[in-house]
Amino acid sequence: MNGHLEAHLIALCCGKPPAGQERWSVRLLAHSFIQLCYVDQISHKTVWMIVKSNQLKPWLKEQWCIPPKVNAEFVYHMEDVLEVYTRPHNPCFPQVCLDEASSCLLADTREPLPLKPGEPKREDAEYKREGTCSLFLACEPLTGKRVVQVRARRTKADWALFMRDLIDIHYAQAEKIVLVLDTLNTHTPSSFYEVFDPAEAWRLSQKLEVHYARHPWKLVEYG
Repeated sequence: MNGHLEAHLIALCCGKPPAGQERWSVRLLAHSFIQLCYVDQISHKTVWMIVKSNQLKPWLKEQWCIPPKVNAEFVYHMEDVLEVYTRPHNPCFPQVCLDEASSCLLADTREPLPLKPGEPKREDAEYKREGTCSLFLACEPLTGKRVVQVRARRTKADWALFMRDLIDIHYAQAEKIVLVLDTLNTHTPSSFYEVFDPAEAWRLSQKLEVHYARHPWKLVEYG
């Protein structure tokens, strides 16, 4: 294949796949290249070699924060959070990221085979769903400290109760928690007023310095 045809193949690879296809595969590239009448025939192995030599991986994708071209609100929140991340560690004002995730509760349908020398424990591919739960995770990046709670749901009340534990138990000595979190509608000090009396809600709200990261910034990874 000459350089002219290779350039067309690379351009095809960097473009959108056909309708109904989520991403390119080497076989789909080969088929489309023939359909577009660039060549009469080409093997998927040849396509793979060209794609590899140009360091392209069209079958892979990464989630990334792609900002809007013009969005003042996005820029404000970005710079606000970045300023927080430049602050040195201060135990009186710990910097904490908070996020949540849902998780499926799964049960075995058959007894797993136990671990043996040279063989790992083996579980059947079939499972029984036992509902879901919500994971609340607060992470302090500068110290590596993590606080996790498992709750049945993630309502305003669940968030408020988790935050009270974070404030009164895990960071009881802090003057204020510098909290970075996303803009989920439950993530607001007003949630305290849904659960506690006004005096307690006000006390808890004054223990937080809140900084919002705009969706879809992922603050905490669950592993």
